[in-house]
Amino acid sequence: MPKLWCFTIILFLFSLHLHAQEEKQDSVALTKKGMLTSVTNGVVHLTDDVATAVRQTGRQIRKVGKEFNAIDTNYISPNLYNLAFMLEHSTWYEHYRLGNNAKNEPQSLNFSPSLGTKLGIYFGWRWIFLGYTFDVEDLLGRNKNKARKTEMSLNIYSSKFGIDLYYRKTGSDFKLRSHNGFSGGTPLFRNFDFDGLQSEIKGLNTYWIFNHKKFSYPAAYSQSTNQRRSAGSFMLGFSYSQHNISFNHAKLPPHILEQLHHGLQFNHIKYSDYSLGFGYGYNWVFAKNWVSNLSLLPGIGYKKSKIDDNDFKDESWIKDINFDLITRMGIVYNNTKYFVGASLVMHTYDYRKPNLSVTNSFGTLRIYAGFNFWKKKEYRKE
Repeated sequence: MPKLWCFTIILFLFSLHLHAQEEKQDSVALTKKGMLTSVTNGVVHLTDDVATAVRQTGRQIRKVGKEFNAIDTNYISPNLYNLAFMLEHSTWYEHYRLGNNAKNEPQSLNFSPSLGTKLGIYFGWRWIFLGYTFDVEDLLGRNKNKARKTEMSLNIYSSKFGIDLYYRKTGSDFKLRSHNGFSGGTPLFRNFDFDGLQSEIKGLNTYWIFNHKKFSYPAAYSQSTNQRRSAGSFMLGFSYSQHNISFNHAKLPPHILEQLHHGLQFNHIKYSDYSLGFGYGYNWVFAKNWVSNLSLLPGIGYKKSKIDDNDFKDESWIKDINFDLITRMGIVYNNTKYFVGASLVMHTYDYRKPNLSVTNSFGTLRIYAGFNFWKKKEYRKE
């Protein structure tokens, strides 16, 4: 028994020795592969090659970022701070015009919902803003019996290019604001409550700014730079959007329904829009720390559509070319520390067929105020 115990203890110690040797060899093997130098107390240490590669990648990313935000400091002042805080009041607008395009008996219906108002609070890091908005009507309890609206958007403004992503789904609070080509009932049926129109829109806009070193979109719309001298630029843009429009014409006022042209008696339209645009924007510096902007980006839109009406359901895609327009206006006061301003961004889409035309406009008016803080290292006074 003592010999057996001694043999067992020796065998156990020998196995521990082998296990330690294997761990050491594994560590050395990993080091030779250029992945790890050692594992100490559960902490992994990278080799110099890997650490160098990580640093070089970071430098390359920063270099690309600087190239995309290169500016002429005689015209534009860079943002001096890392972080920002902002309060915002926004108003959402939407309008639909439906027409029949008939030469002898033209008819049109104009719909729009009540203006939507939201309040928001935002924190920003350089050119990225994250925040939360809430509907004022919800706070007041006025939207309990209405279908909820959904509006989401993401806007990225750099010196060379910009990107807009958006998604909108209407509620059920449309009103028939006006109509033409119908006899009788005009005074009675203005601002008629109409819950037979629903729409869903999602899309992407991109644009390239040619004179990006002297003209700054961020100065007018994201407060991340300051325009010091007036300048303008031509712009090239591309946009893609999907539109789904449902229309229950049976809910129209009786006298309109009796006279309604068959081209307006559709149930559903679905179309995709591919648009290429070319336009111009201008920043006017009319006083110290003040800038106003106006830009127009008209485009030629290639549309593919499907129409479903009472008499005929077209399952094939109908292709056509129409015109679109993106309009931006803004005014800002920014002394690099504090800023206040307002901006309006409008999208207009035009859809036309021999018996039907749909013009949809939607936009957002923003009024905001805020301040920047935590100055960047390179701008701190020593």
